[in-house]
Amino acid sequence: RELEKMEVETGDVTTSFSIVNQNIRTANLTIASWCPTMDLIAIVNQSPEKNDSSFAVHRMQTWQRLFLISSDRRSKSDDQIEAGPIVSLTWNPSGKMIALGDARGIVTLFDVEQESQAASSGNAIEPVLTTRMHSNSITSLNWNEIPSVRSDPQLYND
Repeated sequence: RELEKMEVETGDVTTSFSIVNQNIRTANLTIASWCPTMDLIAIVNQSPEKNDSSFAVHRMQTWQRLFLISSDRRSKSDDQIEAGPIVSLTWNPSGKMIALGDARGIVTLFDVEQESQAASSGNAIEPVLTTRMHSNSITSLNWNEIPSVRSDPQLYND
């Protein structure tokens, strides 16, 4: 089978690539984000009827779903935080963690490797952290590297 070719222009640069797989999504896809280091894509689907959303991570080449998490599973089992619809998502630079921000001001962190292993073995998927960061919607997230105290002695005194 011949692969379809596609070109994307960004300013003065044109990048060519081949489409190896196409999937048609019928759900309300609101966010898609590629992993910076692996062949993974994170997607968020909104359910307008329920004011709810689900979050999934798939392999790019095969579209194999590694795990799927609905809003009722985005909080730790011992937390009393009720998650809202997801409105922002970002991978950390290593591609091993994902942060989700929701409409109720909650940020949830997931360890991608840990979640994939738990899902494949049938175990419950638990976030690394769920916390209310704000009283309003978390519409943007970004990872920032903080220098350690030991790595830059001129910034910090022991």
